Amino acid sequence: MENTSIKDLIQKIREFVQTDKFQLLVAYLPLFFAWVPVLAISHQKEQIRKACLNSCLFTGYFLAVTFGSIIIGYVPFIGPILGWLIHFTGIAAYVGGSFFFLYSEWIEKSIDFSLVKEHRGFLEQYFQQ
Repeated sequence: MENTSIKDLIQKIREFVQTDKFQLLVAYLPLFFAWVPVLAISHQKEQIRKACLNSCLFTGYFLAVTFGSIIIGYVPFIGPILGWLIHFTGIAAYVGGSFFFLYSEWIEKSIDFSLVKEHRGFLEQYFQQ
């Protein structure tokens, strides 16, 4: 009895892992470069490619803000405090943006920000060449 229920559960998990919804959720997770394997596996699907490029942009934004906070951290007296605040803001924006898009995919609503959409268009043009 117990053995068949475990096998059924494993089969259900395996089926869910192979769906597009799971790939979207993994692509939007706020883990650095979690979107790369998903993009490599499913780059033909428009919705998954869009999610991976959004995640790529979030990572790029976070790295740019982190670099800016390091530069500002060298300003005497107030620099370390401002650097820390900017870095904290970057973390909050990266995690918040990722979870916002993750939640919008979970409830199956399509939400786009104009800045992210514009930058994603630049990336798509770059990859099309």
